Amino acid sequence: MSNEQVHVPVVCRVNPVTTVFKNLYGRLTPLIRTITQIVRHPILLIHTVFRTISKISAFLINSYFRKIDPLSDVREFKSDFNLKYSENHYEFFSGTYGDALKKAKSEIRFLLVYLHSPAHYNSDRFCRDVLSSDVVTCILMQYNVVLWGVSVRSHEGMRVSKVMHESTYPFLALILPHNQNMEVVHRIEGCEAGEEFVERLRLVLEQQENYLVVARTEIETRVQNRRLRDEQDREYKDSMASDIERKRKLDEEKEVRIREEMEQNKRLEEAKVQRANTERRKSELMMYFSENQTSLDEPDSIEIRFKFPNVKPISNRFLQEHTVSRLYDFVFSSEDSPENFQIAMNLPRKVLYLACNGEMSPG
Repeated sequence: MSNEQVHVPVVCRVNPVTTVFKNLYGRLTPLIRTITQIVRHPILLIHTVFRTISKISAFLINSYFRKIDPLSDVREFKSDFNLKYSENHYEFFSGTYGDALKKAKSEIRFLLVYLHSPAHYNSDRFCRDVLSSDVVTCILMQYNVVLWGVSVRSHEGMRVSKVMHESTYPFLALILPHNQNMEVVHRIEGCEAGEEFVERLRLVLEQQENYLVVARTEIETRVQNRRLRDEQDREYKDSMASDIERKRKLDEEKEVRIREEMEQNKRLEEAKVQRANTERRKSELMMYFSENQTSLDEPDSIEIRFKFPNVKPISNRFLQEHTVSRLYDFVFSSEDSPENFQIAMNLPRKVLYLACNGEMSPG
């Protein structure tokens, strides 16, 4: 037997099923890739739309539940402006947009509105190099402009942005009183070179200054007319008040006069009645004493003499049983007797008073 090695051939057994699947996968791969690409794009689009909707919803929800404070928005903008750009600039008005409108309208001044967009690439350069420059400050001071600014990211800024309808930034609007309203008379949109902006701003303010002069004249005329009307109304009211007061006094005087006349007539009527009663009483007493003379034959009779001042004396006879009231009745019955009198004795000096509070009776 030979010592040479014998090479036995290696036999590879191939599974026919595996071979079939490999061939099938190789053929299906391009198709799978195509289907994957087709499905991938809508999925990415849906994912992007979903993320965008989520961000917008979150922003709207935060905006809705956030406390709206326009004044805080303005103060926040001023603080950010001072920190980021410069503190040496024309002072921004600290109130809301409505407050700025009222101030400019009441004081007949220009109102320059600046809407700031932090996301715009020109905003930083404009705020730092233009709006904070000494030249712009001098121009605004020269024309006594009310400068108001706010960020468009704030609620107050978005609200004003809806009114202005700006298309780009930086944005400025010049507003001035006209026909009792506040109107936008000039708009500056987009970034301009510093010299160009300054010249444009100066030219616009110079041109619109005449409208402010006219507006101030109209306001002064209205104020003077209103003051004149107020003075006329005050004078008319004072005159009416004087007439009313004079009429009141005349009415009071008339009422007093009528009341006095009525009281006087009443007193006269009472005096007339009193005189009539006195006359009637005198007549009754005169008749009584003429019919009831005390006889001289009466043993207890006494003659009493009555003297009147500056008048002839009278006398009559009385009984001891007669009272003082009878003496008063007799004196009263005399024609020369006054209504009120007293009877007094000479010696000793003594006044005779009535026993029944002066009531006189026939005895």
